[in-house]
Amino acid sequence: MNVDGSSAITLPGGDRAPLCFTVDGRLLAATTEGSAVVIWDVEEQRRLDVVPVSGPVSVLAVTDRGDIAAVADGQVVLLAHRSPGDDPQPGPDDVEQPPEPAADQTRPFQDFQRIMDGFLGGSLGEGPRPRVRPGADAILRLELDLQESAFGVEAPIEFDTAVVCAACAGAGTAPDTHPDDCPACAGRGEVRMSEGAGVAPRTCAYCQGQGILIPNPCVTCEGDGRVSTRRALTVKIPAGVEDGMRIRLAQQGEVGPGGGPPGDLYVEIHERPHNVFTRKNDDLHCRVTVPMAAAALGTQPTIQTLDGEVTFDVHPGEQSGATVRIAGKGVPHLHRSGRGDLIAHLGIPTPKFLTAYERLTLMEFATHRAENAAVAPSSYTEHDLDVHVVVSVPMALAALGTSFVRQEPRQW
Repeated sequence: MNVDGSSAITLPGGDRAPLCFTVDGRLLAATTEGSAVVIWDVEEQRRLDVVPVSGPVSVLAVTDRGDIAAVADGQVVLLAHRSPGDDPQPGPDDVEQPPEPAADQTRPFQDFQRIMDGFLGGSLGEGPRPRVRPGADAILRLELDLQESAFGVEAPIEFDTAVVCAACAGAGTAPDTHPDDCPACAGRGEVRMSEGAGVAPRTCAYCQGQGILIPNPCVTCEGDGRVSTRRALTVKIPAGVEDGMRIRLAQQGEVGPGGGPPGDLYVEIHERPHNVFTRKNDDLHCRVTVPMAAAALGTQPTIQTLDGEVTFDVHPGEQSGATVRIAGKGVPHLHRSGRGDLIAHLGIPTPKFLTAYERLTLMEFATHRAENAAVAPSSYTEHDLDVHVVVSVPMALAALGTSFVRQEPRQW
């Protein structure tokens, strides 16, 4: 089926603006006369059919199968003007096809609906909006210490929310009363309004599209079916949660309008900074200060972890900035066995103040070691007009103070 232009077509009676279309190569037209739709054979200039409708026609359209769609008195009508004789009959050599599935029998209406949507800017007959709707989800911030997020905790929380009204059980009506159909839209939730030559559905402003009114609302919730309150819950936080994670509590959010099903409550974890440990995933990091002599000789310091004391080895000659990994003393893994590690970052400070005996002892040590400060190989770097170098200073000389001979960079 094709829709043709109609500006140059004149039909008996003087109608110069018919809806023209072709079916199987046959040029047809549709016009309106009062409360009827007239189908014409344009070439033969004769009427094929006159179909009465419920009222004056404001919109005419045609489907892919040549059926006429009309809006008459605010109602949608689908007119099938073709007679059975218009369809080709099977011959003796033709194989009769089985009937189309029932689902395909709705195609004329689907074609019509697509056309009318283009005319009216939307679909008709969507029905009233449900008064009972799901509630919204909510997010609650919960601050935890490192100890609590590492090993889990049962945390009490309080929050403002909406719950089902106990007086009306969510119905929104006063006792022994019930909702009534909206008189403006007759319970449809929408009204049809004329726009130019067409009719468009609009949400009923009287009932807000719900199709019902509550003449006697519940005095407790004022017809909403829910009331505001403050709830208290205990949330079980699993071991190993991290900062920014969310824990979902299904159907613990606010109840929806009309006493609808509640949404979900999400508890968002925020971990407070710790004064000793820094967390990276499931590993913990801390800084451990080791005296100069102990670092040179080797030692076994004891430190306090999140769940007790632990002793670890510092091998002789460890340097400042070295790290020691203590396995299994970090944060437990979330939802699986095992724990992260504790990583100790060694800091070996040089003493600033020495007694006479300490100075004499270090001088003997330095003389015995015969070590001098020296520029580390390949440490020259240029920064604008400055030259930066890395100087290696023995431990004893750093404590006593020393000087070294600077060698200028070679000029080429």
